Amino acid sequence: MTPGSRLPVAASRVVEPPVGRPTVPRTFALLSGLTLIAAFLGVFYRLVDVVGGVAWLAGAVAAAFLLSTVLARLLPPRVALGVGVAMLAGGAGLYVLLVPEHHDRVLTVEFLVDFAAYLTGISVLQFLRVDLWAVAVAPGPTFLTWYLLLRRRYDLGSLVGGGMLGFFVLTGDAGWTTTVVGSTSALAVLGFGTLELAGGTGRHAERLGGVFVGTVLAARTLRGLDWGGGGASPGGSDGSAGVEGSGGSGGSGGTGGGPTLETSLTATDGRVDVVGPIGLSPAVRFTVTADRVGYWHAGALDRYTGRGWIRSGGAAPYEGPLDPPPAGTTTVEQTFRTEASVAVMPAAWKPVRVREAPAGSVRVTSTGALAPVDSLPAGRTYTVLSEVPDLDAGRLREAGTDYPPAVRERYLQLPASTPERVARRAREVAGGAATPYDAARAVGRWLQANRGYSLDVERPAGDVVDAFLFGMERGYCVHFATAMAVMLRSLGVPARFANGYTPGERVAEDRVVVRGLDAHAWTEVHFPGAGWIPFDPTPAGPRRAAERSRLEAARSAGAEGIDTEATRARADAATPAPENVSTVVTPDPLAAVEANLSSGTPSPVADERTATAAGGENATADGADAVSPGWRLPDPLAEVDRVTLVAGLVGGVLGVRRLRLVEHAYRSVRLRHQSPTDSPADDVTRAFERLEILLSRRARPREPGETPRQYVDALGSPLDRRARRVVELYERANYSGTVSREAADEAIRCVDELVGERRSDRRRGR
Repeated sequence: MTPGSRLPVAASRVVEPPVGRPTVPRTFALLSGLTLIAAFLGVFYRLVDVVGGVAWLAGAVAAAFLLSTVLARLLPPRVALGVGVAMLAGGAGLYVLLVPEHHDRVLTVEFLVDFAAYLTGISVLQFLRVDLWAVAVAPGPTFLTWYLLLRRRYDLGSLVGGGMLGFFVLTGDAGWTTTVVGSTSALAVLGFGTLELAGGTGRHAERLGGVFVGTVLAARTLRGLDWGGGGASPGGSDGSAGVEGSGGSGGSGGTGGGPTLETSLTATDGRVDVVGPIGLSPAVRFTVTADRVGYWHAGALDRYTGRGWIRSGGAAPYEGPLDPPPAGTTTVEQTFRTEASVAVMPAAWKPVRVREAPAGSVRVTSTGALAPVDSLPAGRTYTVLSEVPDLDAGRLREAGTDYPPAVRERYLQLPASTPERVARRAREVAGGAATPYDAARAVGRWLQANRGYSLDVERPAGDVVDAFLFGMERGYCVHFATAMAVMLRSLGVPARFANGYTPGERVAEDRVVVRGLDAHAWTEVHFPGAGWIPFDPTPAGPRRAAERSRLEAARSAGAEGIDTEATRARADAATPAPENVSTVVTPDPLAAVEANLSSGTPSPVADERTATAAGGENATADGADAVSPGWRLPDPLAEVDRVTLVAGLVGGVLGVRRLRLVEHAYRSVRLRHQSPTDSPADDVTRAFERLEILLSRRARPREPGETPRQYVDALGSPLDRRARRVVELYERANYSGTVSREAADEAIRCVDELVGERRSDRRRGR
């Protein structure tokens, strides 16, 4: 190779910088890689925070980091890749083997189909023993990503880490913040890594940092734009139950495009998140014929996340009668006719047999609810036989606390991050309750008496129950049911979140009409020997007032799909729509249970205290029906999040560095004032440096290699004798090494005069 010739680019890229002397791009590449790892590990952490096992996860991840750091110097990439893949596959296999429910399904088509379903937005929190899954799976991608980054295989490292993050994006477990941070970090790994291998400089790294800031802020701005005016609905828009609209009537009777309570409760498969302001859809969903009416149970969720609820476990095909509750029950037969396309299959709790449903069209969830395999079209009929528990206060008080181990493990779960003051408040409220039943009554009564009802509340930050108990004055059924379940769990009482529909509007002795606005959430408490018993802590009066107001407004607007022939006849006859037929699930209604179920007459509120709490000013009549059209920018104070803050800080640092703001500020302060020191030579040197700053602003900076005298001579006319005198004294101080105190004072005085004249010229606009 001839002298001065350049290496080919391909060859130069395989030359690795010396170990121990990382370049600026490599430092940024490794930091970006650590951020990528932290992004997907943050999801793992949130999973185990919900179900327990943080210490085990931390230990497994730390071991993976240590192993990858050591093996990065010992193993070639091909061998290490095999080790990492084996860790990942072995962890997944260990999880399957240790969870008995998977033993007879592993590697079957059904198992693979179920797993593929998680890639369409079903949370990993629905996994059984998700804590075991996280501890078994997390070390593999952690080891591989960090090993590859240390070996400068930035492309593969970014691919592995990004792939793990991508899995969580598909399952819906990676939020917007995590997604943006992780994906941007993966791109940064590629960018900085390429710069390092190609011999890039710190300036190139700085430019890539600017790209990072621009990407994050642009994504943040786009996310903040409210293009629909009302926010995205949790579901779709096809008019099915749980989806905003009027059941196929073009949206009449909905809320103008915003989310409704029905969508938040029933539109997702096994997941309910607490959202902000919400509306009510008056669209008719079902006509129910039954000898007894009650709350129509559509599902129950067992896993509290701090932000909402998730049902763990999947759903099995309905293949015959289901187990009834363990004690005395009354058989209730109900026939449901769908008046719109619906994606739920409610029934009185507890359903045990389904009739008039095609084989293979019904599933049973892990919490015992019925669910259709596909949405049920309008006009479909199905009949359910339910065994409704015979409630008796004395029997529930005597039920004791001998809960089955499976119930304890599943229904006492709380995230490790749940604030301790939630449990303290629960103990204060329960007071001296002698039994779980008394504790449930106390919690339900306290919530009804101390929190108002409103559909127009903001989504709380942090833990939902903590915010509801200590920061909010009102909420709707999701807040009340969640708070009651979590408070009871903190007291050691198994409880879960249930959702479905309230009884609806009675149109005959044995028939009711159920609308979307009847969607509701309540709490179910487990009693040994009795099973799951429903309690409703939501104030009944304000809830009913909001429902009536919404229905009347829809009728006044001429909305379609909100009445059947029977309800329309009642409305035309100016007969006031009756309140929803109450049922057995208020905290203290057990004395009137049989009367409610047999006669269907509206039941009284539990007691005078509850009745007082239910009325008054706490009700919000029509929820969140008003929707602003168009789009708007987010409130910069309300919408700031951690990603934006970090991006802003990084952008600020890069901007300061790019614009040399600190340097300019320092030079300005240094230029304006100089105090003599004990060293005349140093004073002369500093005086010349001040002169150089002044001249760089008046003319141009001194070029590299240009001597002070050459610099002054080149500038010519902008200078006078004082500038040349400072240069002369500077040369004397640097070359002869001696300069008098008088000469140093002269140099300072000359520069002071020049600076003063420059400031005067600027004030005069010259």
